[in-house]
Amino acid sequence: YGRDDNIIAEGHTMDRLVQIRTGLAEEDQEAAATGAHSLKSSAGNVGAVRLQEICQEAERLAEGRDFSALKGILPGLEEAYFAARDELGKILEGLIE
Repeated sequence: YGRDDNIIAEGHTMDRLVQIRTGLAEEDQEAAATGAHSLKSSAGNVGAVRLQEICQEAERLAEGRDFSALKGILPGLEEAYFAARDELGKILEGLIE
């Protein structure tokens, strides 16, 4: 049960990362900002503070159409996502066992 929920959440989160990347590549302010906002909310829901903070900055940059700066923080955002995903996976493993 817990694993299925995690897979669904991970799929949703990956969709948001793709949305941010696509928005950046196409200089689509709305897509990038919406993806960052949604990911920020998801991060906040699970207590992934570092990811939430980076997403907040990404949302601000996208809204300001500062695509150059957004491109610069994207690697850190992705790194924070994978770190949060791995940590949450460990927590879920402990709950399932």
